[in-house]
Amino acid sequence: DEPNARRFKRSFDALRDAFLATHPWNFAVRRTVLAASADTPFFGWDHRYLLPGDCLRLLPLREGGGFQGSHVAHDCDVGNGVIMANHCSLAGHVTVGDGAFLSANSLVHQFCRIGRLVMLGGAAVAVQDIPPFMLSTGDRALVRGVNVIGLRRAGFSAEIRRAIQDAHRLIYRSSKTIPEAAQLLNHSEIHEIQELSNFISNSARGIAAGAVTAHLSPKSGERPD
Repeated sequence: DEPNARRFKRSFDALRDAFLATHPWNFAVRRTVLAASADTPFFGWDHRYLLPGDCLRLLPLREGGGFQGSHVAHDCDVGNGVIMANHCSLAGHVTVGDGAFLSANSLVHQFCRIGRLVMLGGAAVAVQDIPPFMLSTGDRALVRGVNVIGLRRAGFSAEIRRAIQDAHRLIYRSSKTIPEAAQLLNHSEIHEIQELSNFISNSARGIAAGAVTAHLSPKSGERPD
């Protein structure tokens, strides 16, 4: 009732402060110089830096993302610039790479990894790892192609985009097994292709299967996948 509500309001700040004071919070223990990263910065930024190895991150949800009405379970690691649309759900121990986009109502199984700049379609259910730079949809989520639009927006050159498309064809549309394709890709001098190879080689749950369809764009010559 109203009198109880007024009493609660009067005592809330003091009770909150007393409760927080019982925990050994400790922020900004020291300052340090961050090492520059060799990876290409996102979204046209000039620089990218690495966190120190002994840095304790209290929250797994990093800067620059959006998480409208989404659920992130325990021990998840969600990268920079990740967008999670309404009602996305991550089970425990999920890893989501920088710049990924998880569409509305998508679900990710525990211990799965969503690679950097992946586009996960609406209501997709990822039960295996989705490699970096890929477009994935469906229940159970299949890799449909390359997230070309996301790569363009992230500032990837046409040369790098074509190399990633060629890698996708080798992984999903050649006679090679996925481990064989990853081994071949590891010989590339392109950092993004090596990243793709390492992601596949380090997969514990396996890599999502691919779907077969692709067409050449007559205007740009760039494959839509």
